[in-house]
Amino acid sequence: MKVLVLGASGRLGRALLTRALAANCTVTAFTRHPAPLLTGDPAIRIFGGSVHDARAVDRAMHDQDAVIWAVANRPTADRSPVPLLYGTRVVIRAMTHAGTLRLIYVSDAALHEHDQGAGGFFRSVLGHGARRDARERETAVRESPLDWTIVRPSRLTAGPHTGSYAAVLEAPARASQISRIDAATFITSQLHDQTFVREAPHLVSRATPASIVPSRAAVDRRDSRLV
Repeated sequence: MKVLVLGASGRLGRALLTRALAANCTVTAFTRHPAPLLTGDPAIRIFGGSVHDARAVDRAMHDQDAVIWAVANRPTADRSPVPLLYGTRVVIRAMTHAGTLRLIYVSDAALHEHDQGAGGFFRSVLGHGARRDARERETAVRESPLDWTIVRPSRLTAGPHTGSYAAVLEAPARASQISRIDAATFITSQLHDQTFVREAPHLVSRATPASIVPSRAAVDRRDSRLV
């Protein structure tokens, strides 16, 4: 499978590259900061560019089978967020035009929802505009004709691979943490797994071995294929 990873030089993006290569995918890394990825690995094709640049996205999208969005919403020097809604729409348009249907979209909306307290990091640094942008980006993905899965991870950490996580459709009552490598393991598994197509699972850490809990609709779809 040929996979385009957007936001590939970020901490989650680099974990996704590792897991996608381990799954024998042909990987294209797309990032505004390609220098950290220039390691000479012939298995990785690197594109420098912004998701707001339609021409750059179109070039990177050519002949791809699937896309993973892992673009982070970083504050600028004046602590204001850079909206990513336009970039999301650019990617959706490019995928539709290229006939690339599978999109795994890593959303940060869940983090904004858990950090709305007076001292919350996202409230103080990114503010209401970033939360609105995150919700609107999810809406744009949901309304697209793509075979999307929106992954809403808990707070990502630098912890080790544990295999102890769960993908659930009901939002957790409280914020938790999950290592980036565990999150990347689940995200790349969705390239071939149809369980969560057009669903938005929350990814949380668990003390028990990894479990994936599909929705009733997903179970019905799976059962109908067996008839």
